[in-house]
Amino acid sequence: NARFKWLFHRPDGEEVWVDASASKVPREGNKGHEMLVSCRDVTKETLLQDRILQLRKLQALGELAAGIAHDFNNTLAVVIGNITLARDFGVSQKADEMLKNAEQAVLKAANLTRKLITFSPGGRPVSQTVSVRELLGESAKAMKEKAPSIKFKVETDPNLWSIKGDPHQLFNTFSSILENAVESMPEGGVVRVKAENATVSQEESRTGVLPEGRYVKVTIEDQGCGIPVATQDQIFDPFFTTKELGRGLGLSIAYSVIQRHGGEIEVRSRKGEGTAFVIYLPVEEDAARRLGTKGKVLVMEDDPYQRELFTALLSNLGYSVVAVENGERAVEEFVKAQEDNAPFNVVILDLLVPEGMDGKATGKAILEQDPNAKVIITSVAASDKAVTNFKEYGFVGSLPKPFTLRDLATAVERAMNVEKT
Repeated sequence: NARFKWLFHRPDGEEVWVDASASKVPREGNKGHEMLVSCRDVTKETLLQDRILQLRKLQALGELAAGIAHDFNNTLAVVIGNITLARDFGVSQKADEMLKNAEQAVLKAANLTRKLITFSPGGRPVSQTVSVRELLGESAKAMKEKAPSIKFKVETDPNLWSIKGDPHQLFNTFSSILENAVESMPEGGVVRVKAENATVSQEESRTGVLPEGRYVKVTIEDQGCGIPVATQDQIFDPFFTTKELGRGLGLSIAYSVIQRHGGEIEVRSRKGEGTAFVIYLPVEEDAARRLGTKGKVLVMEDDPYQRELFTALLSNLGYSVVAVENGERAVEEFVKAQEDNAPFNVVILDLLVPEGMDGKATGKAILEQDPNAKVIITSVAASDKAVTNFKEYGFVGSLPKPFTLRDLATAVERAMNVEKT
């Protein structure tokens, strides 16, 4: 008896994984033998096994990457805050240009750590309503500036559904795939980007890996050299690369991001005929929140430098600020403001505090005092559940570190306009 598995090419061009078993059966009258072969389509099982293995690899990498990114982000938060303040205080035009360049460099470094954090075990994107059309347009525009010899044709459904996701992560994902497409066409060519609405039926869900529901389907197709079948199973592996330079993390990060958005990504390619990456992202039904006006803000931050930065940045934005070093003080200030009939409009709490009450415990205590309190959680641990699923804790928003002045302004303004009942 023998058992084996192979990739079978059907007459219609589709490739399926087949599990086959063969056994030798004697003919009637002992006149030799015949081979009895039975085959079973195991494509779905194979895909699921591959995904489980892929996620385990990414999780192992995440345990290392998250720890590095955590410490690095703390330093970046202080650097970018001080650069922002220095520019606001007024400097010469030349110095302002130098500080602006430094700020851009720090933001790039922050983007690198944000990519690493996507590998963190249990990490999820910081979600908000996202326009896929805008993200694809921005990604294509940025890539066009880097590769003027490549033509980008972007086609989107005029009634494209919105999704809920992390715009930074999705932008980096689309950019990584577009960069991969550009590098496959050194002599130039056309990259076609298409976004359309797609519905997965109950029947299709049974035979595939996507749950039943509505999705935004994104297809990014190039005219490059294609990917050999033997390599396609490896392109999402961390550190696998066919590049002479680089470490091959781009597509691994893209895979991790799409998985954590509840979607799927697959590659369709034949050597010499180009490559198409197909992405499915589940649709979000909720509308984006409105932005609001100024108010009174309570900040709990144990790091003195970041506490000063919060105070200065929020003051520059027109808010009245009270900043304290621990959770116990935060609760005291919150209760005192209520008793004085001058309550805080928004409370910002640092998640990780070495001593005393952390952000989650402080938020719980404040919400016990006033269930309608509007609490924002902030942390370098962007993948912590309190940051990604802040609503489960009664919070109204999250602010991953490091952040820009615009990020801070947007987070507070949104919190001001949340209606709690």
